[in-house]
Amino acid sequence: MESDYSTLEGDQDNFELHLRELIKRDFGPLFSKENINIDFHEIDDREICQIQISKGIKPTYLEIADKMGNKNKKFYARSGNSSIEIQINEVTEYIENRF
Repeated sequence: MESDYSTLEGDQDNFELHLRELIKRDFGPLFSKENINIDFHEIDDREICQIQISKGIKPTYLEIADKMGNKNKKFYARSGNSSIEIQINEVTEYIENRF
């Protein structure tokens, strides 16, 4: 983690603050506050950052820029160990079944 800290010119506190700001920027302040738990552990003399993400209670959209810089909102869902984009014509059905 020390090399991670040095990229931010800081320490554990700065690292967590930066991480939380990135999450808040991309997923919103409510999601960041309610769904994210960050802990630091020492294992075999190495510091590890553990991020626990709880199940959301409402849909969260990401704003993604294409190659031209145009931003579009996208909706993703977890499928095993990956994330898949849910197509616009399937979003309503997914949300009705999930939330």
